[in-house]
Amino acid sequence: MSNPPNFNPNTSKPLRLGFVGLTDCAPLAVAEHLGLFARHGLNVEVSREPSWANVRDKLALGLLDGAHLLAPMLLAANLRLDKLSEPLCSSLSLGLGGNSIVLSQPLASRLQISEPDSCTPLESSQRLGRLLRDPTEINTRRRKLRFAAVHPYSTHYYELCSWLAAGGIDPIKDIEVVYYPPQLMPQRLLDGVIDGFCVGEPWGSISCLPVIKGDKPAGIMIATGPMLWANKSEKMLAVSEQWAECNPDQHLALITALMEAGIWLDASAENRRTAARWLAEPQWIGQPMEQLLPGLALEDDINGVPWLRFSRDNAQFPWRSHAVFYLAQMLRWGHINRAIDLRLIAERSYRPALYRHAAHNLDIGAPTIDYLPEGLHQQHWTLSPASPGPMILGPDTFFDQTTFNPFDIPGYLTALGGHTAVRPEAASGISHLIPSLAHLALLNTLTESNRNELEYLP
Repeated sequence: MSNPPNFNPNTSKPLRLGFVGLTDCAPLAVAEHLGLFARHGLNVEVSREPSWANVRDKLALGLLDGAHLLAPMLLAANLRLDKLSEPLCSSLSLGLGGNSIVLSQPLASRLQISEPDSCTPLESSQRLGRLLRDPTEINTRRRKLRFAAVHPYSTHYYELCSWLAAGGIDPIKDIEVVYYPPQLMPQRLLDGVIDGFCVGEPWGSISCLPVIKGDKPAGIMIATGPMLWANKSEKMLAVSEQWAECNPDQHLALITALMEAGIWLDASAENRRTAARWLAEPQWIGQPMEQLLPGLALEDDINGVPWLRFSRDNAQFPWRSHAVFYLAQMLRWGHINRAIDLRLIAERSYRPALYRHAAHNLDIGAPTIDYLPEGLHQQHWTLSPASPGPMILGPDTFFDQTTFNPFDIPGYLTALGGHTAVRPEAASGISHLIPSLAHLALLNTLTESNRNELEYLP
């Protein structure tokens, strides 16, 4: 790709990108170390931030042009759910998977979980639900169980809520949820401040390593992100809407460089080992390489996919249906207090046209549709609406056997009401939905055109 006219990377204003020290910031590290940014005529400055709140604030204040960002935080910015927020958009997913749910050793012992894969995520949730309903437990409990997530508007929080609700536990009424930056969670678990958490790599793996040789680790991992939802998008390349509109050539170059980095990461185990060495540097994650390797393993898990994918299975495409999925979680757990047109927000936030342009330049395939249902495929499958021809996508199942139709949000939210809850008053289902389903249905109609978009699926 040629540089934009009159563009000199040595004298242009730097493109400022923020990130949090997690394994899935790897595309940024790879693009810098391989010189991909410079190859595409970009003068990039990366800034490691201590928390997601820092990233949000710097994007809102214009101190960052873009960032490695949690998908729901981008949507929250466009809904103005935080006082300090400015419109953001994304044309690139930075990967699929990467999170895990970890329980403290004492809690895992009470649930009779001694090994990471001794029970499924659904079974562990159900065991926890039975424990919390046990009369002896209720009478002797000194405090509510306390779980941590990295931010209220995070994939981690919604994964945690879904896992708890599957066991009949109301995450808002029956436990306490607190928020910490990822790097603080292993120590909080070791100190007994929290009983479990959902976090991104490498901090889940680190919490499951002995602090001192021979000691038990602080926690036991009971679920990885792909075990909870095999096709879960995690971080997006979020950029200021204003920057994107004023700098289309640089935006395309940035997307192309990061797509190349993601392809390189999934090309071989040796490339991932090299990436682990780079991520171990202080300016990226600053943890020993050996602690970064588990999250970067290319071996498939029980779902037939690696823990973290950067390009495989179309991992980089910004599915608008994924944006709608997270908006549905925000509705379910009371983060959105009004009825909204979910596809309108999704289409402002996720802009796949630029991805398709970059894919064409790189001579790789891309879907020709923006929405997919989820939960229908246990194995790899073929997507027909794609250019230049059909492409293979990965499994998309959920741990609790639910399905998701992005064109029928009221139906999806209604179907979630089948769990037996810890509290009798919530026995009809665990939900903190504020707007009425009738109002949501008016703004999110299931039309014949929507049905036609899904005709290619079994």
